Amino acid sequence: MPSDREIQVTRNFGAPRQLVFDAFTKPDLVKRWLLGPPGWTMPVCEIDLKAGGGYRYVWRKPRVKDMGMGGTFREVALPERLVATERFDESWYPGEALVTTFFLDDGDITKVKITILYQSKEARDTASRSGMEHGMAAGYNRLEELLTSLPDTKEMIETPEIAKTTERLAAVIHLTIPRSEIRSVMGPGLTELMAAVKAQGIGHAGQWFTHHLKMNPTTFDFEICVPVTAPVTPTGGVRPKIFPAMTVARAV
Repeated sequence: MPSDREIQVTRNFGAPRQLVFDAFTKPDLVKRWLLGPPGWTMPVCEIDLKAGGGYRYVWRKPRVKDMGMGGTFREVALPERLVATERFDESWYPGEALVTTFFLDDGDITKVKITILYQSKEARDTASRSGMEHGMAAGYNRLEELLTSLPDTKEMIETPEIAKTTERLAAVIHLTIPRSEIRSVMGPGLTELMAAVKAQGIGHAGQWFTHHLKMNPTTFDFEICVPVTAPVTPTGGVRPKIFPAMTVARAV
């Protein structure tokens, strides 16, 4: 309870962030785990995933009155953050709440941090006495099982093959950056590389590619590479490199 109006919940999942985000936002996945204790189903799960869009959940259990809730998305930042209002059809706490969910990428782990801001301390205290943590834990345990059954971006599309390459000459720029900065450096790096090759009148010998030097979940140590027909003269961050002939495993 970080303040007198808030409850905060954190949970780690051993799955890629995009996969966990999808499980929180795609109706066909949400209705498979967001069910609380055993015996409940979710016949209604509607999600309009955009700022200003709404969502609607209805849970059902035999011989028990349906329970429904919904709200409006205030912010949607894929796949990092969701901010949405929350109101139950039959309020078991006073008023409406604002739920902020962060999806934090920590290598092979995705940390989900949920902060629920209630309209008053009374509403927060009512929610905290409801046993909500037991229903949430049951749902998250079910989500863990679901995530292990879903394909992720590491799955191979084709069977890997062993191949022989030939020696290849390239112009490269070497970068070591936090993983989160990859999108901000790729464009400028490739632009600098292409400009240097063009300025020196050297021809391209194939498609550009990246060559990663180390396996580290938080840091990218890699080279942006352009195959060329002649050695490039070092300029700025651009350097020549020879990729020798080798045996490789190739996969899509």
